[in-house]
Amino acid sequence: GVVVLGLLAAVTAAIGHPFATPSIPPELSHQSAVSRGLGEPDATIVNIDAATAASVLARAVIATITAEILLRGLVFGILARRLGQPGAIAIVACAFGGVTPAVTASTRLILPAIALGAFLCWLYTETGTIVPGIAISAAAAGALLGAGFNWDVPSLFTQALICAVVAVGLVAPVALGGPDR
Repeated sequence: GVVVLGLLAAVTAAIGHPFATPSIPPELSHQSAVSRGLGEPDATIVNIDAATAASVLARAVIATITAEILLRGLVFGILARRLGQPGAIAIVACAFGGVTPAVTASTRLILPAIALGAFLCWLYTETGTIVPGIAISAAAAGALLGAGFNWDVPSLFTQALICAVVAVGLVAPVALGGPDR
């Protein structure tokens, strides 16, 4: 995980820092649609409250679980049988990159998300379960959202950890009690 995060950091640095202009999800922003369309910076201060918790839950936990179940839990297996693992990894990683803007509210993260998506496919093939990928994906989405909120580093790590724990907590009962794949 540390190696992958380092590689993602290198790719992100090469294409430009994605948080130079924070991307605050529209449901939390006080910026008008016109100002957003003109590309003006969003001066909204995002505090920890019920609206923030709901936004993070929807974007970093529920959306992550849904994407992992659909992409790696369903689509990856079908594509791997038809195209082989390299082809399936390529398609699913690109699809993962394509859904990233809906979660992070930033299109600048598509390439790093494709790299993360490829790693999560590899992790799935090695472990035989999507649960570790759900944890990593939820942690990354939580940290990215917090970075978009301009939170400090300890808050980012805290939010990442909470998102990972909540996501795994939601799927673990099904994953542990369900049938073998």
